[in-house]
Amino acid sequence: MDEVPDDLPVIIEVRVNEDKVFGRDSDNPAQPRGPKDIIREAIRAWEAGASILHWHGRDAATGLPSDDPALYLEVYSGVRAETDLLRNPTLAAGPAAEDRARHVLAVIDDPSLRVEMVPVTFGTLNVDYWDPKARRFRTADRISNNSRARLQAVLEILNRHRVYVKAMCWEVGHVRTARCFQEMGLLSPNTF
Repeated sequence: MDEVPDDLPVIIEVRVNEDKVFGRDSDNPAQPRGPKDIIREAIRAWEAGASILHWHGRDAATGLPSDDPALYLEVYSGVRAETDLLRNPTLAAGPAAEDRARHVLAVIDDPSLRVEMVPVTFGTLNVDYWDPKARRFRTADRISNNSRARLQAVLEILNRHRVYVKAMCWEVGHVRTARCFQEMGLLSPNTF
């Protein structure tokens, strides 16, 4: 086996919370909820060596997912004030492309708040709740819709505003779709 060079760069992305779609709250009651919790955990991860922060907006009182731009703005500024983490917020779940990117575009002209990248999932996914104790799905028809039409609309907005896209490919077909968007000129050839 070849030796790994000592100077090989390592990039650590911390994902401080995930959407309730994946049913992780019951597994981790300490999961960060509102902006202050997310900022606190981001600082801890940065101090431990993380370079990239990914998170989902959450209402501090309820812990429920929220696409409210104000929640994202608080994290953008709080993380920037304390760290040099690259900010990689989730896209919102709204039906229109403008809704999905609203919190990113709200700070597009402010260099101190502008995010460094956003993840785009290049295909539709089943995202049903799994109950490991009962060994069954609690839902059977939850879908994260990332049709090619929705993807194209989001990519056009992000390209217009020069926002770097981090390609999220959860299966082989997603890679093929991302490659097609590269050929269309809507996704940088340097994304992979």
